Order: sequence, then C-alpha cells, then structure tokens
Amino acid sequence: MSGRMYVLDTDVAVFLLRGRAPMAEERLRSVDVDAMAITAISAAELRFGAAHSPNPPRNLEFVEHFLAPLRMLPFDGDAAVHFAAAKQHLARRGLLIGPMDLLIAATVLSCGAVLVTNNVSEFSRVPSLRVENWMNAR
Repeated sequence: MSGRMYVLDTDVAVFLLRGRAPMAEERLRSVDVDAMAITAISAAELRFGAAHSPNPPRNLEFVEHFLAPLRMLPFDGDAAVHFAAAKQHLARRGLLIGPMDLLIAATVLSCGAVLVTNNVSEFSRVPSLRVENWMNAR
C-alpha cells in the first residue's frame, strides 16, 4: 500500500454507524478502502457497545458490516513499545489519557498511520501521533 493509512477511532466509527457524520462520510468516500483501518481495540469497543444496546443482533450485524472492509490493526509488540513510551511521557507531565485511548494511539503510532478522531484534545497530547478530525469542515 502506498500513501497514508488512516485509522478510525471509536468515536468517529460510532458517529459513522449512526449516520451522524456527513463530513466524515464524505471524506471516507474520498479515501481508498485499502488506506482505511481500525484498531482491534476500537473494534472491541464497537462490538461491546452493540452487544449492550437495545437490539444486540441488529447492531452487531451493523458493526460487523462496518468493520468488514477495514484493515484490522492488532496491538502487538511494537505497539507495546509505543504504549510504554507514550504513557511515560504523559505521566511525567500529568497529562495521561484514558487507557483504551492510549492503546489505540500506540497501535496507530506503531504503523505510522494517521488517527481520525473527534477527540483531538486528548489524542493530541501523545507525542508524534498524527491526528485528523473529519467531523468538522477542513
């Protein structure tokens, strides 16, 4: 694959699943599907949300359909190295982010991708993490 890889954060994925992200949908359509990914952590969060919704079978089906074309990025040894470094950096400054967000950030860092999120304020604290917000006009 050439060019940038974009990784959808859980929050953007939820907005997309609910049909509440017209700008993100437009941007998503402009990116080659081979350049789109999601972390296993976000996939787990989406599946958990669907399983605990008022209509689990229907919502799990929506989630699986949404995830099917996306590359799934695992949390691996390289991501663990990025996790430790980022957590140490943030902890020293008293700027820790949520544990799931830190796992997502480390996974994205490990593959040199761009994180697509609406939670820029938290993720922008992570050194070297490239972040884009597709929810608002650019």
